[in-house]
Amino acid sequence: MNMELEQDYPFTPSDGQPHVATVSSKFNAFGGGLMLGAQWLPKKHWGVDFWIIGAYYGSNLDAKFHGTDPIGGLTPQDMTDLENVIEGVDLPGYTIDATVTQDPSGKPTIVDATLTGNWYGFRGAGICLVYRF
Repeated sequence: MNMELEQDYPFTPSDGQPHVATVSSKFNAFGGGLMLGAQWLPKKHWGVDFWIIGAYYGSNLDAKFHGTDPIGGLTPQDMTDLENVIEGVDLPGYTIDATVTQDPSGKPTIVDATLTGNWYGFRGAGICLVYRF
């Protein structure tokens, strides 16, 4: 799996002005799975592939996110609150660790987060046109 993700975290610090911290990441992961289905090849090179259920699993996902809140100027309590909002996202089976720091100039606020855990999923049904070499 190769993914690029971008996530906006809207929040309102103690000054009451709405902020948006945008974080992004590129990461790779590897896993495997099983699917149940059938394949028919009625022609020499053409066929149909039908599957009805499948599951996949991968381990040791480690995605590092980096981003900024361009408005900046957050108090230490605001930065702690933002860390808690990011770490409080409910993703079963995953751990989120966030760090929010202020650029020395006061702008922007820097947001770093790490998502770790195992990844998994299910597929319901599908049909594909097949070309055999």
